[in-house]
Amino acid sequence: MRVPFPEPGPSSDVPALFLTYLDYYRGTVADRLAGLTDAQARTARVPSGWTPVELVKHLTFMERRWLVWGSSANRCRTRGATAPTTAGTSARTRGSPTW
Repeated sequence: MRVPFPEPGPSSDVPALFLTYLDYYRGTVADRLAGLTDAQARTARVPSGWTPVELVKHLTFMERRWLVWGSSANRCRTRGATAPTTAGTSARTRGSPTW
């Protein structure tokens, strides 16, 4: 089902507006991928070499990351991250869980 593009307008609830846009784009991606066979979903369809499955994984990961981390610069566990943490060790070397 196609949801109409949300028109921006005066809003005091900016997070709700962004979540409305996110819902729209989630639906758009789902609509575009709905008719693909498993083989088509796992075959690169763009010059970058990404497959539709890889794109959905990326979008899901980034959505989780930004909804948790956002622009507030809170620490966020990331898949395969090796960002420095306390005492010069990384999250990966300390065995922190990842998504």
